[in-house]
Amino acid sequence: MVLEEAPPIVLIAIGLDNGFIYCIKGDIARERVTRFKLQVEADGSTSLPITGLGFRVEGQAHQLFAVTPSSVSLFSLHVQPPRRQTLDQIGCQTNAVAMSDRMDLIIGRPEAVYFYEVDGRDPCWAFDGEKKFVGWF
Repeated sequence: MVLEEAPPIVLIAIGLDNGFIYCIKGDIARERVTRFKLQVEADGSTSLPITGLGFRVEGQAHQLFAVTPSSVSLFSLHVQPPRRQTLDQIGCQTNAVAMSDRMDLIIGRPEAVYFYEVDGRDPCWAFDGEKKFVGWF
């Protein structure tokens, strides 16, 4: 009996200055991919740049955190069409976003470093100062 491995699912997200996110999902080696576009500000307001992205995968649930200077959103990619949920009305600047090993989104703002899960903001580490770069190891 020969068992075939399931094709690897590749997720690629590219955030742009106009508030759109271009996504590619599928098996790139076999050219079986789906391309789609997401928009963070769906109400037609002024588009803000995407300043951070982070994937969260739990079993078959593929989710994408998207950050702008004025919001934190979560897209559920395992449903069609992808569903957007706003987690916070405050975002951050570029280079102040990372993902933890527990798949939490980490955001640095001048007053604190915040952690986000799929249901919203968690506790933070409060300390003053501009956060120039956030990383996790």
